[in-house]
Amino acid sequence: MTANSYISPPPLEKLIPVTLGCDRSFTVQRVNSSGSPVNFDAGTTCYIFIDINRSTPTRVNAVISGSSAAFTINSTVCDLVKNGTRWRIVLDFGDLEVPLLVGRFERHDG
Repeated sequence: MTANSYISPPPLEKLIPVTLGCDRSFTVQRVNSSGSPVNFDAGTTCYIFIDINRSTPTRVNAVISGSSAAFTINSTVCDLVKNGTRWRIVLDFGDLEVPLLVGRFERHDG
C-alpha cells in the first residue's frame, strides 16, 4: 500500500502565527468539494484543541454563523504556546467528531 492510499483525505495542515501579548483571531469557512460555502448544521459545534499540555488540551470554542466558524485565542493562551505546539480544529456533530484542520503554532515575537 502506498503512502497516499487513504480511505479519506487527511485534514489540511496550517500554521497559526502568534505574538507575545497578543490575541489571535481567524475564521474558518466550511465549503463543499467544489469550494462553495456550506452552512454548519444546527446543533453542531466547532472548536480548536491546543496541545499546551498534550494530556489535557486547551479547548477554544468557535462562534458559528452560516458557513463560518470564528475563533479568538486569547493572549493568555497564545503566550503559552511554543514553536511547533500542535492544534486541531474539530467539527462536533454530537455523535461524531470530524477533524477539519490540523497544524502547529509559529512564534513571531520580534
